[in-house]
Amino acid sequence: MSGSLVHIASEEGLELPCWLAMPEISAPVPAVVLASTIRGIDDDLLALAGEFVRRGHIVAAPDLFARAEARPVATEDARSRVERIERGQSDLADTLAYLRTLPAFNGRAAVMGFCYGGPYAILGPKRLGYAAGIACHGSNMREFLAELDRVDHPVCVIWGDNDGRASSDVLDAYREVSSRKRNVEVHVLEGVRHGYMLRTSRGFDAIALDFSMARAFAILDALRTDDEAILSPRTIGRPVYEVQRRARHAERPGFRISELQISPSQSVPWHFHSRTRDVLYVIEGTLLVHLLEPPEDIPLEPGDALPIRPRRPHHVTNGGDQPATFLVLQGIGEVDFVPLDNSSA
Repeated sequence: MSGSLVHIASEEGLELPCWLAMPEISAPVPAVVLASTIRGIDDDLLALAGEFVRRGHIVAAPDLFARAEARPVATEDARSRVERIERGQSDLADTLAYLRTLPAFNGRAAVMGFCYGGPYAILGPKRLGYAAGIACHGSNMREFLAELDRVDHPVCVIWGDNDGRASSDVLDAYREVSSRKRNVEVHVLEGVRHGYMLRTSRGFDAIALDFSMARAFAILDALRTDDEAILSPRTIGRPVYEVQRRARHAERPGFRISELQISPSQSVPWHFHSRTRDVLYVIEGTLLVHLLEPPEDIPLEPGDALPIRPRRPHHVTNGGDQPATFLVLQGIGEVDFVPLDNSSA
């Protein structure tokens, strides 16, 4: 990845070192600002930055500790850590101000925080002018939970259920917020530990990393548009993919029954539904349903039915050499279609 270290001047006259990488583009694009772990700008962070650049996004990774008195340590108490995060907001604000001077920037940026940097996924959209926030295995997230009630931009929070820095009551509290706020999505990945995004971490998990990057790519791709109505992935209601036949057999408020027929080469792309569940019922042919959280591959024959809970990512393919016809029962509640990038799922 080609990138360079730039120095961002603040109103106080202090300089902020920031790793900046620019994609080869022909029109302005969104940016992602990476809020690091306590290890700062290391090889793990630069590897993630490279993925975003290859997808055509501007990437900035400020050194969050360059203007601090000392780098934080893992044993730092929660109060000191929260105070440090609060002080560090100026680094994120200065980074966004710098991005706005770049002709290649379209004015929309997401902040993506890891471990220590996780809370910035909330503070960025809430206080600093960011268009979206993404937190992966964030720590000290309990102290910033209340901030979500006054955030209207998309926020995506992802943990593993075996994360020692996110207790079950914290996970449940974030799930509760997500259940009542359309712009907040929370994913808890089964069997995944703290640090799963970092290749040098003992908790590294390639499947969890791919899932998180897919959600980040989808959010950033939404920031390419000027249409405010689709900035939250929750608001995407009509899926766009090719099938041989699609018909609606029944519909009432909060519930619908559709029939799909797909050829051997067609599929329903990776996606999930925020609040409703799917029930797939096969009429003819064979389906192969791929699932995440946890990963599963389930074949379905005529007469088989498969319920899929809300928020569980799934991908439906034709499992045979003939067209497959199946019903999709969706409800109860408002049905959305939240896509994942199927090249990364």
